[in-house]
Amino acid sequence: GVTSISANNTGNVTLTGTLSQINTTLFNNAGLIYRGKLNFYGVDILTISANDSVGLPVDQMVHIIVNPIDDAPVLGN
Repeated sequence: GVTSISANNTGNVTLTGTLSQINTTLFNNAGLIYRGKLNFYGVDILTISANDSVGLPVDQMVHIIVNPIDDAPVLGN
């Protein structure tokens, strides 16, 4: 897997490693898990930034569609 993960559980996570290490981590089913804000639904965007083989920055955006769910009611005191 990757050599380091910084700012995990935030909106801006950084994976550091070789191309092979990062690809192995992302290919793993548990390598990257999206957790949106509580009760959020709609479209969210994952932006992936990397450097290509000559060091130039490359960005790719992935749209994530979060469908609403009908939560069961909860009784309070």
